Amino acid sequence: MRVFKFGGASVKNADAVRNVARVIKEHGKGELLVVISAMGKTTNALEAILNDFVKGNDDYKDKILALRKFHFDILEELYEGQNEDPKHQLEDLFLQFEWFFELGERDNYDFLYDQIVGFGEVFSTKIITTYLQSIGMAAKWIDARNFIITNDNYREAGVDFKVTEGLITRKIPPMLANNVLITQGFIGKNRNGHTTTLGREGSDFTAAIFAWALNATETVIWKDVPGILNADPKRFDECVMFDGLSYLDAVEMSYYGASVLHPKTMQPLQNRNIPLHVRSFVNPEGKGTVVAKDIESRTDLPVIIVKDNQVLVHIKPKNFSFIAEHNLSQIFTSLANNRIRMNLMRNSAVSFTLCTDADEKKLQRLQNDLEEFFDLELTTDLQLITIRHYDRPTVEKMVGTKKVLLEQRSEHVKQFVVEG
Repeated sequence: MRVFKFGGASVKNADAVRNVARVIKEHGKGELLVVISAMGKTTNALEAILNDFVKGNDDYKDKILALRKFHFDILEELYEGQNEDPKHQLEDLFLQFEWFFELGERDNYDFLYDQIVGFGEVFSTKIITTYLQSIGMAAKWIDARNFIITNDNYREAGVDFKVTEGLITRKIPPMLANNVLITQGFIGKNRNGHTTTLGREGSDFTAAIFAWALNATETVIWKDVPGILNADPKRFDECVMFDGLSYLDAVEMSYYGASVLHPKTMQPLQNRNIPLHVRSFVNPEGKGTVVAKDIESRTDLPVIIVKDNQVLVHIKPKNFSFIAEHNLSQIFTSLANNRIRMNLMRNSAVSFTLCTDADEKKLQRLQNDLEEFFDLELTTDLQLITIRHYDRPTVEKMVGTKKVLLEQRSEHVKQFVVEG
């Protein structure tokens, strides 16, 4: 039994949908569950719709129309008017989607985010499933929310692995015998029946959860790159592909921000020793990169990871006292409560500095929490450069004459926060 995962770039238009169908047909022999993300830039479009709606900007209505057109145009190109049933199914989903806006609720942003943005994966999987059925494949659509059960932390929900495993192991295997199962990444459901999401780009994590629960023989993530590279090919020329990586190597790369894998993906797979294969949907015959146990680390090749839209948060006690344990306890409690991830941190005698992803709402909540006892200063529009297995030429090439605001070094890793 295997699990495939296809991201948004792999299903961005009708030709891409046809290509995914070919990959599944030619490389998906045996029992197969397929996790699929929202199409193309749909998640970004849904976020823009939500933000306009929450702000009371009626532009969201035009953006909904554009989103509808995007998805229905793909259906039209796939079927050329010869099959109306997929359109009816998609129309029903859009009616459910638009109902949230009719309610007029604008106050709870995180809750609304999951209810609205989570529809992207539902739209895409319905389109893929109906197309596979139309070309004669035994494909069955299943709702991931009936299997991935989470807590109430909207936008970054924690998975209840015990309940989730029970549901998957009890209900999925009988369906695998005669069908390719198509389901959604990124989304789950809490005990109140509300949609939750697992964090941005969380579809890899979804695939790992299903693979873990089903004790799959392999998980394959299909990307628009040939495998896992030592740098982002959209930023750098002459990137080098790894033939293999250990679980630890993959975890560290994803933790530091390598976009090829979601940070939470590796734990479920490592716990059950399930190999992960990163392959190219552009060239599915390519060998790709295998992540598995006992693969020796390659330390001669620097790994370069660049994160944009970074913010430095400088925190100082109002009374000019030392940053002691009770100060750090207050700061870390607020960071945890607001689900702010620290990409880098440093403390001195009278200040604490952290680097995090730009998120206006989370940072405002942090400021509100701490302003009674601390002064906060934010420096925005920054980059975080991480070099794993660094050497001098790579550091000089990456940093050069850029203004470095914060630097940190360990035995194998150097990180720089620089002006963007």
